[in-house]
Amino acid sequence: MADQPHLCLRFCELEKMPPHFWAETKLKNLDGTPIQVELVDARTGNVVSEGAESSAKFNLMVLEGSNGAEVEADIDKGNWNELVVKPRDGRKSLLVGGLKVTLKEGKGSLDTNLRFKDNSSFVSSKKFRLGLEDISGSHIQGAVTNSFHVKDARGKCKFQWILGVHLLSFYSGHEFSWCMRKVAFS
Repeated sequence: MADQPHLCLRFCELEKMPPHFWAETKLKNLDGTPIQVELVDARTGNVVSEGAESSAKFNLMVLEGSNGAEVEADIDKGNWNELVVKPRDGRKSLLVGGLKVTLKEGKGSLDTNLRFKDNSSFVSSKKFRLGLEDISGSHIQGAVTNSFHVKDARGKCKFQWILGVHLLSFYSGHEFSWCMRKVAFS
């Protein structure tokens, strides 16, 4: 009887995820692409594209972003219940959009309309992580992102106004305006 492979989900290209997101802004990678996940055999590192597990379903949740041996051990064991972040009092959901991910041939992506409704300043670490937990009964080890900040969207609007309007109004010449836009918005 062959050993059943140890299957785990992983977020693809974690280096493409930004170090922070803005509340009320769609969650995407730095290059604007959707955040991708894939099912892998932990022993070989190969993507599992066949079998019932390759179309498993996962629930997306927001986890406490703190680091440390105790937290990492909980994540490794799948003990996420204590790490799940609840919305602040008086607030509805912390994350809105499609909170389920269904794999197709071992690959999937987060909903492109996902948005945080609040910043991460109210948790002790000031950071969140995203976690995907198996809800299909396949006993697949879930995936967790690196920790990141979620900044208040009001700060983003103010920042863009200062760079976009105030600084560019100093000189209306074609060359200087183009340079400022390139530096400010690239």
